[in-house]
Amino acid sequence: ASLIYTTEKTLEDAGDRLDPAVRSEVEAALGELQRIAANGTVAEITAATNRLREVSQKAEAAYQTAGAAAGDGQRGGGNGHASGSAGNGSGASSTKGEDVIDAEFKEA
Repeated sequence: ASLIYTTEKTLEDAGDRLDPAVRSEVEAALGELQRIAANGTVAEITAATNRLREVSQKAEAAYQTAGAAAGDGQRGGGNGHASGSAGNGSGASSTKGEDVIDAEFKEA
């Protein structure tokens, strides 16, 4: 059930950025597993699960490749932001002489 959910979510997230041939292959394997899971034998379910795992990994790799190609500018901005955050963290660690108190509070 987890693999089915994850695969459905990946297909949803990928939208039209996923190659139609890969999407079709994943949807076929997903449908097969859903059909077999309802009343198949353990061997049939295992085989269908392995098949879906293989094609969903291929789809995820294709989706990530497509996302990397389409979102290079966006990812670059994200990395810059992460570097800025890392810089802030290293700046905070340079204040070793200050006392820091970690506390929890409740509103009355």
